[in-house]
Amino acid sequence: MIRSHIVQEVGHFDARYPGCEDWNYWLRLAATGIEFAVVPKFHIIYRRTTGSMSTKLGAMEKSYLSVLHDALKIAPKEMKALEYKSLALYHRHLAHLSTREAHNLHGVLFAWNRLIKSFREYPKILHETITYT
Repeated sequence: MIRSHIVQEVGHFDARYPGCEDWNYWLRLAATGIEFAVVPKFHIIYRRTTGSMSTKLGAMEKSYLSVLHDALKIAPKEMKALEYKSLALYHRHLAHLSTREAHNLHGVLFAWNRLIKSFREYPKILHETITYT
């Protein structure tokens, strides 16, 4: 829940970021200084279907990079140091998503290229353990 005066201050979802409108919105909310509460259990299910925005990985990547770029413009100096790790984590995430869609050589190459980008952006990512379900 968000107080109405903060919603008015932050504005609406920004359609310039297809597929990442929510992330952009949460970043703008965070920039107001409000506190977020962690909800320990899932209350929603994310459904992916053929043709949904989440399957258009190239468009999602473009939006993500735009949101990150815009967020870094207003971020405090200490947060800017997270840019490369954020990029690496996102590219690894795209690689994972693309393996679900890798029905041809193009899909496999997309996944491979995103893994390489991830390693280049933040080599320490090789030491992090992650489990996908």
